[in-house]
Amino acid sequence: NLRFPDIDAARFQTAKSSSGGGGNSNAANGQEGWSTNAIDLSGLKGINADLGLVMKSFSVSGNIMEDIDARVSIKSGALDLAVNNAKLHEGKVKATARVDAGGSYAVDLNVHGMNALFFSQAILNKDLVTGKIDLNANLRTGGSSQQAMMNNLGGEGKIIITNG
Repeated sequence: NLRFPDIDAARFQTAKSSSGGGGNSNAANGQEGWSTNAIDLSGLKGINADLGLVMKSFSVSGNIMEDIDARVSIKSGALDLAVNNAKLHEGKVKATARVDAGGSYAVDLNVHGMNALFFSQAILNKDLVTGKIDLNANLRTGGSSQQAMMNNLGGEGKIIITNG
């Protein structure tokens, strides 16, 4: 198992271009939207790994996931991530994700008891709702670019807000 202290993803992000697209070929043509640039996942085909990950916290855009117990496996061109246990805005998180070098993606997310106010502040920058959130999402997509992935996005989800 690999153990990490606090990790802030902002340390690994690059500055956004003035178009906000960060390499979006559509923006160069005066169009807004998802990038049509190809996403190369062929590097996954050359890696075999199976790692346990334990992190005190992982922060992305003001959302802090804590006490993370996860497993990452890469084999035969597919990356599988299983978040066995984590906390997000006082809620419990379990999730799985799969990225395949062939261009298919899947995410299954289950969150129970998340603080709705913290969530709305972090995501929408507004005090929109209070109470607790239970969230379930099962998403699938495929494609070789952001635009193709958004066009092929499918799945289902459910959000329940209680005591709000």
